[in-house]
Amino acid sequence: MSWWWAGAIGAVKKKLDDDSAPSGTFGKYPSVGLVIGSTGIVGMSLVDILPLIDTPGGPWKVYAVSRRPRPSWLPAIPESFPVQHILCDVSNPDDVMAKLSPLTDVTHLFYVTWTDRQSESENITANGAMLRNVLAAILPSAPNFQHVCLQTGRKHYIGGFDSYGKLTFHEPPFHEDLPRLPSPNFYYAQEDALLESLRPREGAVSWSVHRPTHIFGFLLPAA
Repeated sequence: MSWWWAGAIGAVKKKLDDDSAPSGTFGKYPSVGLVIGSTGIVGMSLVDILPLIDTPGGPWKVYAVSRRPRPSWLPAIPESFPVQHILCDVSNPDDVMAKLSPLTDVTHLFYVTWTDRQSESENITANGAMLRNVLAAILPSAPNFQHVCLQTGRKHYIGGFDSYGKLTFHEPPFHEDLPRLPSPNFYYAQEDALLESLRPREGAVSWSVHRPTHIFGFLLPAA
């Protein structure tokens, strides 16, 4: 699968810079992705890979959402690629509603962001609210919305920050139907927020949760 290989070996820049494809190749967009956390490791990869002409489900149009602008050290995305950057603080419900509710053509949400607070209780409140804010803006306004992709991680199986290494946790190999641990965990809060928000659209909108153990990439620290 060339689309995956291009991203895996770091050849995305080469494909983006290849001017052999004529402008306007994409035409109509059967898939429109909303990437929340587009300046993170996973978010940047999604923004680079989704618009490629051989990415499954495409041609893709992409809305790249972040609190900060796309880093200047990243290769510029060609103007012919349908990527629109939106600066938005998803912890602010008014900002989210004002900037994301007009995106009526969104079909897929890639939620790959989180915030770190001083305690797991605060993490639960903050991260659950952020996801709810986004879904509250998108679900009523995007009639062709199809799927939510939520990224969490290994702490789903080994405990949140407050309990990490202190309580009994699941032994690997992990599988998706393992029961939740009896300790606070903001990943659980995110999943609950997802399922509660989708209940009115049950059967019409699908969802998936991805729990990687490790993510490889690099970022510059926030200024």
